[in-house]
Amino acid sequence: MPLRQLQTAVQNAIIHNDVGPLHASHVLVLDTASAIGVYQQAYRTRLRDTLHSHYPMLAKHLGFAAFNQLADVYIGRHTPETTSLRDYGDRLAAACLSDLPSDQAETVAELASFEWKLAHAFDALEGSPVTVSQLSTIEPSRWADLRFTGVPSLLRHRATTPAVTLWRQLHQTDTDSHATTGALSAVRQASEHSPTDWVISRIGREVRFRSIPPDESAALDILLSGLSFAHLCEHLADTHHEATASTAATWLKTWVEAGWLETV
Repeated sequence: MPLRQLQTAVQNAIIHNDVGPLHASHVLVLDTASAIGVYQQAYRTRLRDTLHSHYPMLAKHLGFAAFNQLADVYIGRHTPETTSLRDYGDRLAAACLSDLPSDQAETVAELASFEWKLAHAFDALEGSPVTVSQLSTIEPSRWADLRFTGVPSLLRHRATTPAVTLWRQLHQTDTDSHATTGALSAVRQASEHSPTDWVISRIGREVRFRSIPPDESAALDILLSGLSFAHLCEHLADTHHEATASTAATWLKTWVEAGWLETV
């Protein structure tokens, strides 16, 4: 068997448990199943550990056994698409919706989605956030056409369940089992949860997140979509009237001081 063909056969045996071509090749001295089993175990363990590192609070909430069961099903369905494992696990939230009991699936899926964004904010590229002092040097005539974009670590999350509250309580407890009763009761008590918009970003090596009200969220979306500062003011004029200028200036200063924005 040519080397490239042999490499493909070994890969398929490890990932898909397809050992037929290797049996036929007669190139392995050891029993094929035993030899490949070692690599299969190492492969699955590495991917399981990757999912644990991406979703520590989800693993704490579900418990070791239940999380590993979810991870094994996911690993069976999804193989890494690149040599880097940074993006492996990006569809675990969807797996939670389809594979977990319906009474907890929505909140747990959102917990996974939120935690995935936290992990990616942490290792996002460094940005060049604009500062208040830099904005102060911009000529008044240029402000109408001024445009911004979010720094690389800036991510949005719209919560429709108490998943963020659950994440916080899990993060604050040392309990490493499914018996996180305080967190679970908080979720059950908050069954009527109003949708909340969250902004996630990284300052230095610290990932931060905070909620913002709907009108501020809509305004931030306008700037992040690439529209100009003038468009933001036009949007605010419909609801804030004479307070349009002060509201736009206050929010922009808040976002800049938070390190969320870069100028285009």
